[in-house]
Amino acid sequence: MKFTQEIKDKWIAGMKSGKFIQGQGSLVVNPDCARNRSGKTEHCCLAVLGEVIDFLSNDDSSKPSPYYFLDRTIGMEKCDEIIIKNDSTPSDKQDYSNVIPLIESLEV
Repeated sequence: MKFTQEIKDKWIAGMKSGKFIQGQGSLVVNPDCARNRSGKTEHCCLAVLGEVIDFLSNDDSSKPSPYYFLDRTIGMEKCDEIIIKNDSTPSDKQDYSNVIPLIESLEV
């Protein structure tokens, strides 16, 4: 498995699609969770990757998680940098605008 331009493009398109609401602290934050701010299912940016790339999964243990994939392809340091950026989302924004530039800068 490699981190390709196609994967990067699908990931960014997923975050820009408006289909997902940015969440913090977990791959997926359900509406009944205390960390949920929108009242709807929220996805951290890594969870969006798990939703848009078929061979990854947010909840199926037979497929690699987005974190595992990124750790193995771009490295733990970059992956953790993305997670920290995602989890520092301003409370009034849940649109991935703080993390998209970082992902756009990743080398493929």
